[in-house]
Amino acid sequence: GLNASGQITAPQLADNFTVRTRSLFVDAGYIAIVPDVASDVINLISPTSRDSIAKNRDDVVAIAATLKKESKLPLWIVGTSASSWRLVLMTQRLQSEVGIAGIALTGTVVGKSGMYWKAVEQITVPVLVVHHRKDACFYSKPEAIQPLLDALKVPAKKVVWIEDGNSQGDPCHEWAYHG
Repeated sequence: GLNASGQITAPQLADNFTVRTRSLFVDAGYIAIVPDVASDVINLISPTSRDSIAKNRDDVVAIAATLKKESKLPLWIVGTSASSWRLVLMTQRLQSEVGIAGIALTGTVVGKSGMYWKAVEQITVPVLVVHHRKDACFYSKPEAIQPLLDALKVPAKKVVWIEDGNSQGDPCHEWAYHG
């Protein structure tokens, strides 16, 4: 959650990549919004929690539509880790209903289901993938990135490989190469 001054109060969220770097995006001239999971969403971790994913998608689409109306800047949506595969699943709606300029996937979790790969094939906006070459998270192995890029039939796609940095703790958490 957030307190009245906009500071993150949930310790498990404060170290997340997009949360801890949001001020860098703002300093570079971007609008940075990091929506929390809505209180009526039960489980976004499991790909089988379709109701929760649908509610999250509705929230993100509504936020993106509001930003698109309020700003003249091109709207890119960033998904990190588990949010990267959720972003892939909601991109079709973001393209058609909001008119986003593109998506960026970081610490990318590549889905294994047919539903995921069908969603990848329906992406029409540019895609930026940022991934660490030493990401040791079981769900986001670097060798999964090339098949994702090959499946994308978009006007522009790019992968940026990160090679530096330090890794601490669980390989799938925010202070490892994954995050």
